[in-house]
Amino acid sequence: MALEKENNLWKKSEDEILKMGVMKYGPNKWNKVSSLLKRTPLECKERFENFLSLNNTWTEEEQEKLLEISRHLKPQWGLIGQIMNKSEQACYEKYISSVYKQIEVSKHDELKEATEEFVNEDVECAYKRIKKRINRKEKKNKIDYI
Repeated sequence: MALEKENNLWKKSEDEILKMGVMKYGPNKWNKVSSLLKRTPLECKERFENFLSLNNTWTEEEQEKLLEISRHLKPQWGLIGQIMNKSEQACYEKYISSVYKQIEVSKHDELKEATEEFVNEDVECAYKRIKKRINRKEKKNKIDYI
């Protein structure tokens, strides 16, 4: 029962088949699991470990630990993943979402000012990068219209 692969994007039906394959054969039998799909064993392994595994749920303590470890080891996501007992990709994505979701950049001045009050070093650094980009875009737009 093989599915067609389009643009290498995973369909929900493929994810379901992948989960069932892992339940049937186990999380280390990627050749058998991949035989259910038109995917390579490596594609199946990475999709499951990075996006579908229950190991990708995060507690509040794990999120705090990730931010603390990443301050010292960033950008060594492979090592961070080993320490956290999670995949490299899961750690990287959680870090990015944890830092950047705290920053609400908008065209409304009151929201811009509110985000400037963050104390967290990572958030502050990310905020400064985003603010620079906004300023560059605003300057470019002014030049384009003059």
